[in-house]
Amino acid sequence: MITKYFISGLETKTDKETIEVLSNILIKNEEVLPAYTSSVIEAEINLATGIDLNNISIAIPHTNNVELINNTAVAIGILKKPVSFGSMIVVSETTPVSIVFLLAVKGINEQLAVIARLMKALQNEEWVDDFCKTSSENDMRLIFDRIDIDGENK
Repeated sequence: MITKYFISGLETKTDKETIEVLSNILIKNEEVLPAYTSSVIEAEINLATGIDLNNISIAIPHTNNVELINNTAVAIGILKKPVSFGSMIVVSETTPVSIVFLLAVKGINEQLAVIARLMKALQNEEWVDDFCKTSSENDMRLIFDRIDIDGENK
């Protein structure tokens, strides 16, 4: 089971600040160790995770440094204004990200599976539109729970 944290209307100016804010939620809830933040920022520098979907850009920052992760969790932020993240597709470019899914997954294979399930959900434009229009953490949770991020075949 993946523990989920939501923040709507997140106001940050940079990809690093966005990662720090979302990481702090995971640290505060003891899902990850404090060194997790710098590990994710370093990973994002080395392999950017910004993805331009047809109508919105998202980012899925994470680290392969699983010893920094106590429990599998995701912190999800809908940004008030898009923030530039490096593009996963075109390395020399950035993309204006509106939703960030900060992953903390205990195993590499599990991490790949979670990313694959998330990417499948993000292909559903209706779900993405509904999720982007939410204004409360409770609504974010209700809409997010419509997808099978845990791999339990809802």
